[in-house]
Amino acid sequence: MENLEEEREREKKRNNIIMFNVPESRKTEISEITYEDRERCEEIFQGKLGVKDVKIQRIFRIGRITTGKVRPVIMEMNEVGIKWELVKRSKKLKNDDDQVTQKIIIAPDLTKREREENDRLREESRHKRQNGGQWIIRKGKVVRMHEVAESRSDKSV
Repeated sequence: MENLEEEREREKKRNNIIMFNVPESRKTEISEITYEDRERCEEIFQGKLGVKDVKIQRIFRIGRITTGKVRPVIMEMNEVGIKWELVKRSKKLKNDDDQVTQKIIIAPDLTKREREENDRLREESRHKRQNGGQWIIRKGKVVRMHEVAESRSDKSV
């Protein structure tokens, strides 16, 4: 039963991304806020990341409006490929001239179980790095860095 629920949740979030630190609108009408969020995000996708075929199906902020905090923005994209292209290119934002843009993070929208698993993997890799060696997360496992390089060279042979 739990696995079925998890699969439904994954399917629901399949095309979703979540953006953190996108400045909040000062407008008061929900439709104006949504329009401004959409415009700002499309500008980032097309102008800063160079992804032209972006079509946002749905967009909304999560959480309550709190002074001094910026709520995350969740977007449903038109295609799963566009979602992953945005996530992959999001590293470019760190090198942007604008300090506000540098703080923006784009990530896939994960289920609670996926977030917990990612936390566990990060903790495991942190622990292994403290004990020596270079460790990274690949395909849901913590592996030594040289093992990744070896598996790549095996494929090219």
